[in-house]
Amino acid sequence: MEPSNLPGTRLPRTSGHLHLLGIGGAAMAPVAGMLQERGYHVTGSDVNVYPPASTLLSSLGIRWNEGFREDNLKPAPDLAVLDLNLPKNGGLQVLRAIRESQEWAKVPVVIVSSSASPQDLAKTQRLGVERYITKPPDLDGFLQAGQIFRDILMASRSGLEISHPGASID
Repeated sequence: MEPSNLPGTRLPRTSGHLHLLGIGGAAMAPVAGMLQERGYHVTGSDVNVYPPASTLLSSLGIRWNEGFREDNLKPAPDLAVLDLNLPKNGGLQVLRAIRESQEWAKVPVVIVSSSASPQDLAKTQRLGVERYITKPPDLDGFLQAGQIFRDILMASRSGLEISHPGASID
């Protein structure tokens, strides 16, 4: 059975450029594949991407850049998905750099993290994230996260102000 035909799959096909910061993680690489399957143009950044993530991303033709330098983040995407627990640079440092960048300052950012810390939520909220999602434990949770990405993209494209209901831990 194809993933798009699985019971409970509610994420319709769509388009848009999503950039995953931390794409080489055990959860993020498969999420990148699921998003690409739904019609998104997916790119990413990470450090030291190893198999099986690197193998999966390469087999899907998903391009990623080594590191989190600003020149690796061009062109600006329609939505950035940021793993808060990045190696070396840490997600908060990368989020601050995104908000200080002329090109990326207005890009909606969704945090996906294994941390359910109220302190992490508060720090990211002050930096203007659209949503803070605790990494889901199952496929349905990841599909719900995909719906959140879609809703934020749609609101952004429509010129609607994006409410920050996810400035709370899901």
